[in-house]
Amino acid sequence: MNYFELFDLPIQFRLDNALLSSKFRMLQKRFHPDKFVLASEQERLKSLQKALQINDAYQVLRYPLSRAEYLLLQNGFGINDRKMIQNPAFLIKQTELYEELEEVLLNPEGKDALLEFYRKVSKSYKQHLMLMEKELDAALWINAMESLKKLQFIAKFKSRIEQRIEDKSFGY
Repeated sequence: MNYFELFDLPIQFRLDNALLSSKFRMLQKRFHPDKFVLASEQERLKSLQKALQINDAYQVLRYPLSRAEYLLLQNGFGINDRKMIQNPAFLIKQTELYEELEEVLLNPEGKDALLEFYRKVSKSYKQHLMLMEKELDAALWINAMESLKKLQFIAKFKSRIEQRIEDKSFGY
């Protein structure tokens, strides 16, 4: 049973997160190991395995990038993290983003400049996410896989900026 079927959800990228959470809580209650304390050893083990499967499925489906990766896997397209993005324009864009971050960190405006840069990167993330959603909906698996790799980079980069904002540190 795939994760979408487990939660009785349509097999698609866009999900209603409130519905997903609601179904997760319902399944958690139904298969919680404490409900099987008086059951046979085999039934307890089955309930534990089901509870673990429910937790794993929820963790995958609740986050857009892991959900996209799962959809790709379900359609025979595994993501190989070691394979680099082959798009030269995006590789140049990565370099430019790092250079721009370096400049922002040295900017006398400090945190304001960093927050503005963060908004720019967040906007790029959202645009790439919308593109990937369209590609997944259209079953353009190879394109979606390439978009997912780009999104993974942007998400990591965005997280790095968030850390700088939290730490209020502006040097490398």
